[in-house]
Amino acid sequence: MLRSSTIRGPGGRMQMGREEGGGSSPPSEEDRLAALRRYAVLDTPSEQVFDDLAGLAVRLCGTPIALISFVDEQRQWSKSRVGFEAVETPRQFSFCDRAIRQSDIFVVNDASRDERFAASPLVTGPPGIRFYAAAPLVAPAGEALGTLCIMDRVPRELTPSQAHSLRVLARQVVTQLELRRRSLELAERERLLRTIFDSEPECVKLLDSDGSVRMMNRAGLKMIEADSLEQIAGQRLYPLIAPEQRAAFVALTDRIFHGETGSLEFRITGLKGATRWLETRAAPLRDEAGEVRALLGITREITERKKADAALRESENNFRMLFEQATEGIFVTDPEGRFVDVNPAACTLTGYTREEIAAMTVADLVLPEEVPRVASAIAELSAGHVITGEWRARRKDGCIYIVEVSAKRLADGRLRAFARDITERTQLQAQLLQAQKMESLGRLAGGIAHDFNNLLTVINGTADFAIADLPDAAALRDDLEQIRLAGERAASLTRQLLAMSRQQILKPEVLDLTAVVRRMEGMLRRLIPEHIDLAFSLSDPLGSVNADPSQIEQVVLNLAVNAQDAMPDGGTLTIETRDVDLGVGSAAHPNLAPGRYVLLSVRDTGMGMDEGTRKQIFEPFFTTKEPGKGTGLGLPTVYGIVKQSGGGIWVSSEPGKGSTFTIHLPRVDGVPREAPSAHPAVPVPGTETILLVEDEPALRALTKRILHSAGYQVLEAANGLDALRLAEQHRGTVHLMITDVVMPGMNGRELAERLSRFAPRMRVLFTSGYTDDSILRLGVLDDASRFLNKPYTPSELRRRVRDLLDAPKP
Repeated sequence: MLRSSTIRGPGGRMQMGREEGGGSSPPSEEDRLAALRRYAVLDTPSEQVFDDLAGLAVRLCGTPIALISFVDEQRQWSKSRVGFEAVETPRQFSFCDRAIRQSDIFVVNDASRDERFAASPLVTGPPGIRFYAAAPLVAPAGEALGTLCIMDRVPRELTPSQAHSLRVLARQVVTQLELRRRSLELAERERLLRTIFDSEPECVKLLDSDGSVRMMNRAGLKMIEADSLEQIAGQRLYPLIAPEQRAAFVALTDRIFHGETGSLEFRITGLKGATRWLETRAAPLRDEAGEVRALLGITREITERKKADAALRESENNFRMLFEQATEGIFVTDPEGRFVDVNPAACTLTGYTREEIAAMTVADLVLPEEVPRVASAIAELSAGHVITGEWRARRKDGCIYIVEVSAKRLADGRLRAFARDITERTQLQAQLLQAQKMESLGRLAGGIAHDFNNLLTVINGTADFAIADLPDAAALRDDLEQIRLAGERAASLTRQLLAMSRQQILKPEVLDLTAVVRRMEGMLRRLIPEHIDLAFSLSDPLGSVNADPSQIEQVVLNLAVNAQDAMPDGGTLTIETRDVDLGVGSAAHPNLAPGRYVLLSVRDTGMGMDEGTRKQIFEPFFTTKEPGKGTGLGLPTVYGIVKQSGGGIWVSSEPGKGSTFTIHLPRVDGVPREAPSAHPAVPVPGTETILLVEDEPALRALTKRILHSAGYQVLEAANGLDALRLAEQHRGTVHLMITDVVMPGMNGRELAERLSRFAPRMRVLFTSGYTDDSILRLGVLDDASRFLNKPYTPSELRRRVRDLLDAPKP
């Protein structure tokens, strides 16, 4: 056990200390430091209660110095000091470091004679300590936190009375430390509770029995527009509540103070005038004896909910009004398809009264052959899918009509459908599809005319030269005249083709798509301007499909024209065919059944489309072309043909990256019938010193011959770049340039503009076999005197050249 005793130590000092005698071990240094941290006393400002105890120690013990000190890992720090300057001293020189190891008073009578302290700076220098006595400050759990010590600059003895005073005062210091710790802990708990209280996003309040406010958090103060709790503490909230709801609030308060719980929705006007709807949930707050001492209320703002409720009621009213006044038929059924409600337009659509329809099902309104599709649609709707479709139905008077339906499942499980009669629209669609076909045929006719015009220029021009070289009585002269006459008639015929389109009856048959595209190659090369490269990637052999050849040709033509329009500055148009097999659950083509298909794709390197445009391209009348340049029916026509052929069509496109249209048609067994091969494609055109630019060799040779025969010097070039090099290398004057308008790489208009920079007085004659609309886009019809349409005769060319050369200089 531990016991106190008086020991005469070195230097004649008296030490009252502890001796080991058994019992439990003292707390470890780690535990002692942890306890010291819990009291949170280090490095805090001085406090009067501790200063008073230090002063009392000086008076009772008659010493000039007294300290209340605490010892941490490195130092002795003084909370209160009397007669001592330093706030802290290193632990290694500290008397208190020794004192905290004792169970009772630790005394050093003369430190200068004590080998443990004689060399300490506190002894050898200021303040020159000689006498030291201290009582340890022992926490309730036994940890020695520090000391209450007295010191003197002269040696002396500690009397028993003084030792007793030190012990009593040390216990008072510990008591004050405990009170201080508990006060700090209580303040921290209160701070945490207040933080939680104020951080609650909903209003939390305590009300007294008369309805006055005892406490309210920040959210509540904000809710009633109070700047502080003091502004409303002790005041009733009743004046803020809407007059018609005050009685209900008072009744709720009474019920709470009678031990009940409750809730209430009410409207308040805040202290600054803002109106809010609130919902409060209240319960009694009881003391330890179970008595109700306050009303605890949690309140949240429900203004937006009230607005939403009002908006919902208004929406329901508006919906009912729209339901009754809608021009489309609206049908509401149960999950089995029995009618629950219909609007007046639905009665008009079907010819039945509302009462008659209420006794019917959806299957009663459609034709018998449509019933399986209707049953399938109801199943899809019940599974949560949104459906759209077209059904053939019969009115009460027996009239058959086509109805377009868009339906979905409502939140309560019922099914709602919007329906409209599209019989007339369906009839118009057939006419519109025909109009689109006419548009494509018109483009085809233009391309054919262009190619024919090149051919006819060569044929007629060569015939003219041959006739001119023969004597009048030559036997071949009549034959050549017939050739020239036929050529003139052919030129007239091409002009008629530009204005002609005819309706045709089309029938599906077994087709080889590669063969179809190859037959169209000549047409396509005539249709697509030469500044666009036309490429083919066609599989051979290829599986067969069952489709109308004319429709498939229209699909290819429409997609090719669409690709051409997407590349006004040129590019590459690629048409591909190949066999594909689609497996179960193909992510790229979810709407196609697994199986064998033939793929047809048309890819361009044009301007591409954004997502908004891509979503609408198959909608009728949607077009990105300027007014008058398209009907918006080309791609919808393609979509309809593909769907009617049992296939699918997809488009992938990004702005600036071109577009690819991919079609899948089911493969079938069977052998396609033989088809005639397409006519070979023929290229396009080209007179002092004349620069002749024409990319078609035969036409270039004929034109050169015509000009030579008239005495002109001719420089000939096959394209724009060759013409530029030739003009730059020529030493003399180029008086006139004859150029084709549409050529690969550089068109005639661009060539003329570039040559005018170093030959500004050079005249230009443009020629083309395209229609006016084709060349109008290149801006060469501003001056009709500078344009010569193909086919032309040698005399027409000579005359136009002469007219241009003889015209007044600009």
